Amino acid sequence: ESMLRSLQAEGRAGSQNVLCEFRAGKLNLKPNNMMHADPRRGLIRLKRDEGDGLIHFQWLERIKGVMGAPSRTNLEDDLIIFPQEAVMKKLQQAGDRRIYVLKFQQGDRKLFFWFQEEDASGDEDFVKKVNVSLNGEEAPAEVTTTSKPAGAGGDSGGSGPGSGPGSGSGSNNNNNNNN
Repeated sequence: ESMLRSLQAEGRAGSQNVLCEFRAGKLNLKPNNMMHADPRRGLIRLKRDEGDGLIHFQWLERIKGVMGAPSRTNLEDDLIIFPQEAVMKKLQQAGDRRIYVLKFQQGDRKLFFWFQEEDASGDEDFVKKVNVSLNGEEAPAEVTTTSKPAGAGGDSGGSGPGSGPGSGSGSNNNNNNNN
């Protein structure tokens, strides 16, 4: 199903080729080092611009159509990521929750996401596609961070108990030794 969406989106992409896309919400890191789920339904999309060949890592809000109108997306984040600049990995502390981090190699920048696809069996394949698209190679399976997930986001298409980020205990540990 994800592959079908990728192919359909590629036909609409115009001057950009969709490399992969996957339903995922954002997690925001709060000052108390806790993560809180953005309640909106989202979509991660990677595109290659045909003009300059650059890779765009995008997060789009998925908006349901009202009264028979088709669903649409609203582009919120559009990052140009150069080869070897970032890698996506499963967050080790998340346990069986589907929380992933896009970690930039330089500095402490990290973007956190919780996967919203109904079927979790495609998570690893999507992460592999992201890392191959960004870097031409796979990344190690997990990453460690001192942040703890908290709160749950909703997704009317496939979330329920255990499919969102769930809740966890807070940590005021500011040690960010995350490799």
